[in-house]
Amino acid sequence: MRHLNGSLRMKEKLWTKDFWAITVVSFIIFFVFYVLLTLLPIYIADRLHASADKAGLLVTCFLAAAIVIRPFAGQWVGKYSNKKILVLSSLAFLVITALYPVCHSIESLLFIRVLHGITFGVITTVKGTISARLIPASRRGEGISFFSLAMGLAMVVGPWIGLNMARWNAFTAAFWLCTAVAVLGIVLSLIVTVPPVIRHADGSRPSLGVAAMFDRAALPFALVTFFMTFSYAGVSAFLALYARELDLMAAASNFLLCYAIFLMICRTFTGNVL
Repeated sequence: MRHLNGSLRMKEKLWTKDFWAITVVSFIIFFVFYVLLTLLPIYIADRLHASADKAGLLVTCFLAAAIVIRPFAGQWVGKYSNKKILVLSSLAFLVITALYPVCHSIESLLFIRVLHGITFGVITTVKGTISARLIPASRRGEGISFFSLAMGLAMVVGPWIGLNMARWNAFTAAFWLCTAVAVLGIVLSLIVTVPPVIRHADGSRPSLGVAAMFDRAALPFALVTFFMTFSYAGVSAFLALYARELDLMAAASNFLLCYAIFLMICRTFTGNVL
């Protein structure tokens, strides 16, 4: 009987329609994020004639807004319909992405980056929660690895496209590309079937409040993630400006290609190990 139950668990389907949809949504959100992260420094330097420190300010405003909203978003996904949060945040993400082509000053761009950071913080929180509920318990490690691979691929494909479109001075085309991709995110958000909010054994929902926003057990993992993403964000944000200064834009593209290849290789094996 144990062997039979184990066999059934091993056959639980991972790649359902809903898991496919939420994984592609994850790729889309991070794709737009990394295209803009790489493209905007050159855009503001060439079109808005701003200094390099303004590029750092754009990144800071975006990420600061995303970080501030995250604890509140975590409570919202435990209280309200995750489907509604996913659709509304995806819609807001789309609308704000479509505003980049009409931003012609640093001030307006900073304002848009703050709004974009807020929507990014909400949508990344809810999509992660939904994916965790869609992955079968017997394939948890494998499922999380493949879901994270979508973000990893976006970390490479996004900067690569942003870098090359910056080389061609195709800034407006890049903004509209991001908008078109965000439209696909809306479509997928609408078709995904979201599991209901998990309740405790007594029927109550997860606790809310300031104390519920933090968990000491998660701190070590959060710190590891912080230092890894801190390093990569710095590389992505200033790679285009640095490569252009050295006249090595083509080499920068190859750097991202190599990163993508080894990322995919590592992700494929680690999913089965976990």
